[in-house]
Amino acid sequence: MAKGKATIEYLKGPVMFARVFEWNLDEGEYAPEGGQYRLDIGLGKDDVKTVLSWNKRYGAKEYKEEWSDGVVEDMAYYGFKRPHEGKIKKLGGPPAVVDAEGKPWDEDVAIGNGSVCTLKLNVYKGTAGGKPYTSVILMGVRVDEHVPFVMDDDDEEGSDDSVDHDSADDDNIPF
Repeated sequence: MAKGKATIEYLKGPVMFARVFEWNLDEGEYAPEGGQYRLDIGLGKDDVKTVLSWNKRYGAKEYKEEWSDGVVEDMAYYGFKRPHEGKIKKLGGPPAVVDAEGKPWDEDVAIGNGSVCTLKLNVYKGTAGGKPYTSVILMGVRVDEHVPFVMDDDDEEGSDDSVDHDSADDDNIPF
């Protein structure tokens, strides 16, 4: 039986490839059965240290040049995800997505690369079979600065709608 403790952690930075709604669920070959919600977030050195304190083997992403629009230099990008159907009900399904004021995000407005978001993460450190492990699940996304989604020729669906969102205080994260 697994034993451990969950904490809630927050990370803020520019995001890439936000697939956090049912209509853009990641069902690719690396997704679990039923699909997953995911995004990558750019982090500075201090936040990278935090992420590596959760799991030292957690590697940063490298993007092909054609995928680099929106990437901020001198940042390391890490991916966080959440299953569509979790083994534990509250850890599955779409994450909460809100605007900078904490109001529910219009799901028809995609989150474009380079949008600045604050992620709410469930970090569970435990042991199973005498071995330590860490599980990090995406719980919520606050869109602090929205960049409109621009559909590439390869994209099947999307929205280029833009909503003006002002930044909120980092200490007042309602999700």
